Amino acid sequence: MHHITRRVIAVAIGTGAMLAAVAPAASATTGGPNPKSGSQWYSAYDRNAQAAAWLVTQLTGPDKDHFNFPGTTFADDGNTADGLLALDAAGVAHSAAERMLAWLQADAGNYAGTTPNFYPGSLAKLLFV
Repeated sequence: MHHITRRVIAVAIGTGAMLAAVAPAASATTGGPNPKSGSQWYSAYDRNAQAAAWLVTQLTGPDKDHFNFPGTTFADDGNTADGLLALDAAGVAHSAAERMLAWLQADAGNYAGTTPNFYPGSLAKLLFV
């Protein structure tokens, strides 16, 4: 158990360091309108909102809160986590992101495993979320 705690802490610290390094660059590329004007150009926010709107239409389940593996009815926690991170990064579709987060929290044991059988990649992704 102690070695798992160390690994979780190491992943959390690594994730924090990565976010600190990436955040300034991400905000510089997505903030504010596109300097070009005209009907064919959209601001970064408009493009993010359009992409988020499409992503939200792909959500399944009675509460529209998760994705399924393509062509199946099996829930896809990994893609749901990725979609949630995308919506959060874009700063759009907050209510859909909140539903996705609640679903991931409820399904965390299924996705990341339980003691002593954690799935490291899944656990790391949930920590990132």
